[in-house]
Amino acid sequence: MAPKPGDAQVPAIDVGAADSGVARDAGIPPSRGVSDAAVCAPQGDGACDGGQLLTCAADSGAMLTQDCGAAGCNADAKRCNVCRPGALSCSDGKLIRCAADGSASSEEVCAMGCIATGPDSAACRKCADGPAVCQDGNLVQCAPDGQSSQTTRCERGCDDRTHTCNGTLVPANIPADACRWTDFADTERTIEGQTTLDTERDCPRVIRQGSGLPDLCVLAFERLRIARDATVSVTGERALVLLATRSIEIDGRLSASARGTEAGAGSLDGGNGLGRNATGRVQQGEEVDEWTNLPANAGGGGAGHATPGGLGGGAPGQCGPNLRCAEAGEGGERYGTETLKPLQGGSIGGENSAAEWSTRRGKGGGGGGALQLVACQELKLGRSAVIDANGGGGEGGFPGAAEMDSETPGAGAGGGSGGAILVQARVLSVEAGALLVANGGGGGGGATRTASGSSPMVAGSNGQDGQLSEAAATGGQGAADSLPGGAGGAKDPPGDGGRARQTTVAAGGGGGAAGRIRIETAAQPGPRAGLGVSPLATYGTVAVE
Repeated sequence: MAPKPGDAQVPAIDVGAADSGVARDAGIPPSRGVSDAAVCAPQGDGACDGGQLLTCAADSGAMLTQDCGAAGCNADAKRCNVCRPGALSCSDGKLIRCAADGSASSEEVCAMGCIATGPDSAACRKCADGPAVCQDGNLVQCAPDGQSSQTTRCERGCDDRTHTCNGTLVPANIPADACRWTDFADTERTIEGQTTLDTERDCPRVIRQGSGLPDLCVLAFERLRIARDATVSVTGERALVLLATRSIEIDGRLSASARGTEAGAGSLDGGNGLGRNATGRVQQGEEVDEWTNLPANAGGGGAGHATPGGLGGGAPGQCGPNLRCAEAGEGGERYGTETLKPLQGGSIGGENSAAEWSTRRGKGGGGGGALQLVACQELKLGRSAVIDANGGGGEGGFPGAAEMDSETPGAGAGGGSGGAILVQARVLSVEAGALLVANGGGGGGGATRTASGSSPMVAGSNGQDGQLSEAAATGGQGAADSLPGGAGGAKDPPGDGGRARQTTVAAGGGGGAAGRIRIETAAQPGPRAGLGVSPLATYGTVAVE
């Protein structure tokens, strides 16, 4: 019979000799090399050898080997399976069942659609996929596995228009009654073109979060729109909160990202998340003052946030009491909460091991900023919407003065970590192509020089800033034989800087960790089709009272 949709396709047959023990067990003798005699008995029934079917050609006696592919070989029936035995899959709204012996498949039309529940596992839906609906004053929605309905109790009844519980959204980090505010500088605002929002200068409301945390600059409107041609750059030390009591619509770019060593608004310049500076050491008994020339070839650590930062690249040898040496900077620690309560941005990457006065001292990448969007009714993200809070790339190493033979070349500095994006809305609508990113910056690459110091010295390149995509920022390239920096964190953890193994080259800085993205809605909490996020977001239900 013809294979059904979802059945494995049987590959073409290859002809060849086989010395398999399985073939011998099936009465098929092994190959005897080049000979006019048949290499197997035509009367043999064939056999399975792993996922291959071995048979004997009736006309020539040649051994035939057929790869049965993903469906596998049925040893009892001595044939390739048509489909994976017992497997369940979906095709065009139908549930496809493969027979237990893999010989054929059958179809079942699913009235509410079919859903894959795991590898080789699927089921007809028992409830329809779609947004939550109001039913008897409560919200009812099909569970993610499609096998049951979930009910959210609404204390004040259900809104049939927005498909949410009645009440007022209660935002995090700012006053609970913020969605009831009416005193706006601008009731409605549309931002077009290139615009800078300075959270120190353009801030009518300031919320203090506490020691070691950035203050919040709150800009409140009834409606806010960022047009498609707009790029809004957020600067200043305070994190930014944009609140609209009705709706926020974003078609352009809202950016609180670091740019190289310049940190984003709401980032941290202290705490355990900072990438550690590499440390230069001198021999025991050697005099040390502020002008001491320290080895500079160990890399700074990448800043931490959602994960630890990447380790800076090490210098040659081991530190001891009679050695001039340098120790790599550790990556910054993981910090913060997945709910982004409190709201805090990324951290700065560590510097290399040169003395502070040295021309070889490289700066770490800046931490990404912190953004919170509160749409008390609806948030719309258009297909060209970009919201970013990326970390900056660490500086590449500097070679130093060519006339100083004793100088080691400078190592790369660590990348800054990604910041924070918190979205809270009663209703969230997304067009395919919208993007939220809080990626880490790459570590800087190491500089190089020759042993004599007479040849031109070359600086390492800076690490990339966090990317406006799901791709990781690359570490800066090391000059000549020097080492590259570690990649920034995105959906994967950050990379370590390359380790130097001789004194004429320098190590790379560690990559900065990714930040955090949190999306909370009153209805349908969870991923949205068409919305790109990096790193992976966490989801929750926003409070309504």
